[in-house]
Amino acid sequence: MRKTGKLGFLPVLVLVLLTAAAGCHKNDSAQDQGADAAANGNLAPVSDNGGAAPVNESAAPPTAPAYPTPPRAPAPVRQTSPAPAQDNYPAQNQAQYAPQDQQPQYQDQQNQNQGYADQGYEDQVADYAPEPPPPLPEYQQPPCPDPNYIWTPGYWFYASAGYYWVPGVWAFAPYTGALWTPGYWGYDSNRYGWHRGYWGRYIGYYGGVNYGNGYVGRGYYGGYWNNNQFHYNRQVTNVNVTNIHNTYITKVVNVTTYNRVSYNGGPGGVNLRPTAPELAALRQPRLPELAVQQQNKVAASTNRAQFASVNRGRPQTVVMARPLPVERRAPAVVPAVQQREPVRPVNQPAVRPAPQERPAQPVRPAP
Repeated sequence: MRKTGKLGFLPVLVLVLLTAAAGCHKNDSAQDQGADAAANGNLAPVSDNGGAAPVNESAAPPTAPAYPTPPRAPAPVRQTSPAPAQDNYPAQNQAQYAPQDQQPQYQDQQNQNQGYADQGYEDQVADYAPEPPPPLPEYQQPPCPDPNYIWTPGYWFYASAGYYWVPGVWAFAPYTGALWTPGYWGYDSNRYGWHRGYWGRYIGYYGGVNYGNGYVGRGYYGGYWNNNQFHYNRQVTNVNVTNIHNTYITKVVNVTTYNRVSYNGGPGGVNLRPTAPELAALRQPRLPELAVQQQNKVAASTNRAQFASVNRGRPQTVVMARPLPVERRAPAVVPAVQQREPVRPVNQPAVRPAPQERPAQPVRPAP
């Protein structure tokens, strides 16, 4: 009896050890995936052709067409402004700032107010400029306010009055696993075209422009998603540790030199071509910029102090201290649909149940 008891205990002990080992292996696997994402800059695997399900299917953006991009649209005709007075801004032909009542409106109409309904979003040129943008201004990143906010770097955008600076700002991730690929200016046929930024599971090509704070020219090393939480690299990201506890510290090496060059190609531009992982990101589901990001751009276009012709490359507002309003969060569980009575067609009378017949009463003879 004593021998049988020992033998019966051994299988139970082995089962417990195997279960613990399996749990440890599962946790190690998740940690390894997170470590891989942090190490490779959140770049897409080349073997992934976009058929895999997003991190959160119910919140995932529509699938975009595959690379290559469609033929370039003709350049829009712009109203020229009077020649500016000579200034000390280096090597830039600045346009005269238009009066407030003549201030050009936001010109990226193809992407305005489309939000999540844009079914054909591609990496195409959204606007053109005749000259390169000014150098990137230097700034200090404001601290990340709360978990799952993603840093969206500032950039120069173009209007008929010249370049104006759109401030960098923290934006809440529109769905679990979302990362922001910044837009960039690229040289093409003696002019410069603006390629839109977008949200996706992986970081795509952004012209090799070193925007700083983890955007080192290729990939993003400021953090990574681990399950439903974003982990921040405090080496390159300013984090409010009072509100955020998912942090780590890893040294980051710049892919391109941080020389404040703000465009790709052309004289003096960044000379870096897209790689296979960056092109693979174009085959993944993507979202265009959020409505709150568009509003941030429009607000900058109406502020005279944001134009390079006025600030000499030093915008009044380089970054936004407050994050953008939360447009939408990762959706919660959809409640069960309540059962409702079927709706009858218009002009069709309602069918009423036939009245129940009463049983005939027996006839009593007269007295």
